[in-house]
Amino acid sequence: MKCRNTTVSDVEKEYLEQKDKVKEMMSRIPNRICLTSDVWTAVTYEGYICKGGRVLSKYRSSILPGHVQMLICTQNWLYGFSENPSDKIVEDIFGHERSDESKLLEDVESLQH
Repeated sequence: MKCRNTTVSDVEKEYLEQKDKVKEMMSRIPNRICLTSDVWTAVTYEGYICKGGRVLSKYRSSILPGHVQMLICTQNWLYGFSENPSDKIVEDIFGHERSDESKLLEDVESLQH
């Protein structure tokens, strides 16, 4: 039977080996990846490990043109073509009022090409 210190040392060694493997594997991926983990215990002495991950790409904080079209279509379906509070957002994004739908669709389509 191993002593406690040997077991702790073995676990730490395995952790570092696996960590290096994951880092090497991720270095070959062109996007950035964020991994997090947390360990805690409950009052009942049950242990929990939480893992999470997120891929960060150049599109992480942008709305793709196809999605803009879907949002505009959904907005029109939900609210009709009357003015609603989100019109200001569209105006801020494209620099003109939403009432000029043809110009707005041209702008969205030009972003796709």
